[in-house]
Amino acid sequence: MIETGSAGQRDDTQSIAEGDPMTLSRLRHDIRNYLNTIKLSTALLHRQRLEKSAYDSLREIDKAADGINELVSRFMGDADAPGLFQSNSDVSSSGK
Repeated sequence: MIETGSAGQRDDTQSIAEGDPMTLSRLRHDIRNYLNTIKLSTALLHRQRLEKSAYDSLREIDKAADGINELVSRFMGDADAPGLFQSNSDVSSSGK
């Protein structure tokens, strides 16, 4: 587990998973910001004329970002932005 505080203060510290809800909210928010940057970048690259192997790589990056987002939702909750980050399969299945 990740601990807050310096190494010399391990007796008083809590892990982030057991910690302050505000800390978890900030961590969830920061992770999703990075994931959204990755997803937007891959979406822009999908619009360019690339070789087939590049599209396969972009698809793998998208799947990995979706997997990380799923883990964040499952273990840290979805309270800060429910439905903000949708995978391509979520969008196509919702009829949008």
